[in-house]
Amino acid sequence: MAIHKLVRLVGLAAGLLVVLGSCQREDISVATRADDAFYVRSNGADMPVRVKGNTASQTFMLMIHGGPGGNGAFFELNRDAVRPLEEKMAVVYWDQRFAGSSQGNPSRATVTAAQYGEDVRKVLLVLKARYGADSKLFILGESWGGFVAPAFMTAGNNQALVKGWIHLVGGHNFRLQDSLTREMIREYAGVEIAKGKKVGQWEELVRKANAVNFQQYNLDVSKTMSLLGEDATELTEEYQNKVTVDGIVNVPSFFRRNDFSSIANLLSYVNPSRDDANTVAVRNEYSSKLHLVTVPVLIMNGKYDFLVPPKLGEDALRNLGSVHKKLLIFDKSSHDLIAQEPRRFHQEVQAFVEEFK
Repeated sequence: MAIHKLVRLVGLAAGLLVVLGSCQREDISVATRADDAFYVRSNGADMPVRVKGNTASQTFMLMIHGGPGGNGAFFELNRDAVRPLEEKMAVVYWDQRFAGSSQGNPSRATVTAAQYGEDVRKVLLVLKARYGADSKLFILGESWGGFVAPAFMTAGNNQALVKGWIHLVGGHNFRLQDSLTREMIREYAGVEIAKGKKVGQWEELVRKANAVNFQQYNLDVSKTMSLLGEDATELTEEYQNKVTVDGIVNVPSFFRRNDFSSIANLLSYVNPSRDDANTVAVRNEYSSKLHLVTVPVLIMNGKYDFLVPPKLGEDALRNLGSVHKKLLIFDKSSHDLIAQEPRRFHQEVQAFVEEFK
């Protein structure tokens, strides 16, 4: 599987440490089927980066994975979604600090929104140093990556580095997100109960959602709402496309969203920094800062995503300062949008990049 190939390549690349301003150009591939691996160091973290696809296009899409504690391999597993992208551009798979196969010895004190944004900036600068200052860069933030992306985009003049941002089921405001999850559970429960479908399960789900105390919003509240959102997603599976990952149909959500193919990835999943990062997201929000973003933005949400409800995408659309901004709702998807409607996903991404590169 592609995920094991990634681990092997990252292992082979362990000796290649790319630091801003000290890139080894002899290892750079300018080709239609490039496959480069290197590390970027940022404030104690040595973060693996894999650049795969058409580097000759001089167009690069940096994938900012979810989690926290996920990894770039999540995108690679969704081959039907990303393989067509690699033919048109170079796709950049990156493991964040305390995630995936990242190394080094960063302090937990570096788990801040500002640091994650700075890490994105350093990866982008290394891409320009390696592949040319005229390289056209885009970012795509998925789920938790949709919190990291605006941390980068709204800081200083960072957005000048990119041609556009794709906000994929992005969680830019956890408190609003969790309240919208409860609202969405109530809404769908009413519809499904009226149809006589899974009445007892929906009633119990609403009871649990109503019992959550948002007056004392904290990490525990957010975790509870995420679990209830997952339950609601399962109750609406009949309306969704099956999830297909690397040719395997209907992969259980726990395994399709977490790569345990290496000890490093396993440890990143249980690392206490996951809670640190989630706490940062619970205590911060970017709705009030999105007006600072002026580059083109494409927002994608799944109709049946109870974890990051479509109304959060509407919040982003409403608050963004961009002239060119668009919200797309995928009617057969939940939170695993790229695995449920991969063809539409890559077509929309390609069209966006082509328009604004």
